[in-house]
Amino acid sequence: WTEKQVDALGQVGWLQQQLEGKDAVADQLRQDLRASEEQCRQLLGEHCQLVSAKTQGEGQLQALVNEIQLLKGQLQAAEQQVTQGTTLGALGAKEQEAHELQNQVDALSAKCKALETRVHEAKTDTQLQLDPINLQEALGLAQAELARQQATSVETQRMSAELEQKLRTQEVEVAALTGEVKGRHEEQARLMELITQLQDRCQEVPRLEATLWAQKEQAEREVASLTAAVQDSKQVVAALTLANTQLDEAVRGQAGRAEQAELAL
Repeated sequence: WTEKQVDALGQVGWLQQQLEGKDAVADQLRQDLRASEEQCRQLLGEHCQLVSAKTQGEGQLQALVNEIQLLKGQLQAAEQQVTQGTTLGALGAKEQEAHELQNQVDALSAKCKALETRVHEAKTDTQLQLDPINLQEALGLAQAELARQQATSVETQRMSAELEQKLRTQEVEVAALTGEVKGRHEEQARLMELITQLQDRCQEVPRLEATLWAQKEQAEREVASLTAAVQDSKQVVAALTLANTQLDEAVRGQAGRAEQAELAL
């Protein structure tokens, strides 16, 4: 063996060791890639669950909108009622439900942010672990999967923003309904005050009625007295008429006798 052959043989052995090390690294990277793909599938499943939860939240929000519309009708019908305790309680329950739904949306947003963080970490780990020379195809697949996950996350954020906007709109409507209910309550307080005044006046009615009955009885007695006086006056007039008639007859009789006396003379 010459010195060059020995050196060449040593270099071949060293290259074989390096190649074996590269193969081991490639195997490890392939295992890491499979683990990353599994993690991406898990993240995709979680995204699907979040999308389903968002859809369910939108359904609950629509149901809340319908109930608020129904509550508006109940508020209009309650204008003729004396109190609004039941309606106010229902409105408070709807406000509580809206707050709970807002809390759910916040929780979903937090999960989305955490999921985005995990996707970013998975992308970073994959980019650090993959061999850019030997595993370009695997890297492209992983990046495509991560891009799809990011698109799903963006869609989830958009749905969350829309849901939050709807919730803010509903909060404005609930605030308007609350102000309207307060106005109705103040108006009904004024009605209650008027009712109290009417009740006070109604309590005076028996006393006024007794006074009127007493005045009526007094008037009836006076009318009876006047009627009796009129009857007495009629009797006096009749007597005077009779006396006048008799007087006229007596005068005529005396006149007749006077004429006869004159004729006799």
